Amino acid sequence: MYYLNCLPPSVEPRVSDHMPQIIVMIEQILANNCAYRVDCDVYFSVEKFPAYGCLSGRKLEDNQAGEWVAVDLRKQNPADFALWKSAKVGEPFWESPFGPGMRN
Repeated sequence: MYYLNCLPPSVEPRVSDHMPQIIVMIEQILANNCAYRVDCDVYFSVEKFPAYGCLSGRKLEDNQAGEWVAVDLRKQNPADFALWKSAKVGEPFWESPFGPGMRN
């Protein structure tokens, strides 16, 4: 960043310092029916957000499922993305209403 003549950030927030707020936000997204649970995972439903893709200029139908990563068949749409992932053995985790896990 120095070579690009960018100033250093004045604040460098850590996600781990804001887990309660993140959990509340995920609960609100679920309450608004814009996300769904699969076991202890929570996925954002891109079909529930009409403006999804407007920043990138891409349309959902232009995406090719499985092009970069294997498709999780538990998801309602291959483009849906995780808001919360259940913890695997040995991983750090936070308790939540969805089960032990982490923000993805």
